[in-house]
Amino acid sequence: MKTKKKKRKILPGVRVRKYIDGGQVPAVNPEPDIRVDREKLQKGVMAVESLNGILMKNPQTSATGLFGQLFEEIENTEMLKGITRDEFAKNTELQNRVWEERLKGNPEMFQEKRTGLLQDGVDIYEEYKPQLGDKLDYTPTELAALSNFLGRQGTRILMGDIMRDGMSMAEALPTLYGANAKYDNKTPEQYIREFRAATR
Repeated sequence: MKTKKKKRKILPGVRVRKYIDGGQVPAVNPEPDIRVDREKLQKGVMAVESLNGILMKNPQTSATGLFGQLFEEIENTEMLKGITRDEFAKNTELQNRVWEERLKGNPEMFQEKRTGLLQDGVDIYEEYKPQLGDKLDYTPTELAALSNFLGRQGTRILMGDIMRDGMSMAEALPTLYGANAKYDNKTPEQYIREFRAATR
């Protein structure tokens, strides 16, 4: 005589999780994939820095080309040997090659910056998300864009000294936002607002 299989009684308000993969319960909130979206980064930076190729030479600084590369930073490198700023501004193929080096990191070309933007976005997010929690509403991709704008250390100062510790922009980044700043610079908020508008 077959015995009837008893149905499990489920109490009201109690959710029963099914076991899978040999008795393992799947993670309820798996960790998000922390990475920089390369295509979005390129699209956003190009829009903010040059209006997609309209403004190829900044009249105030040496920022040049689609991605606003500071020409003074790279003019004496092997890749740019014999190239003038005007020639660089017209050569989008060369600008893209330099941009690739910025993405992956090239200490020989960018001597004051030893990491690439793709690494910067992830590193800075992982360092400051635990400290700032919900106050940090920038994605790793947006942090990579800020690293392109402020530099890796400038972005870390923004996260730590300004957003975490409450220092003013002028105090924490005086060369960019202090009374004696050489140029009128966009604020990080303005930069990311324009970045987001271009990458929706």
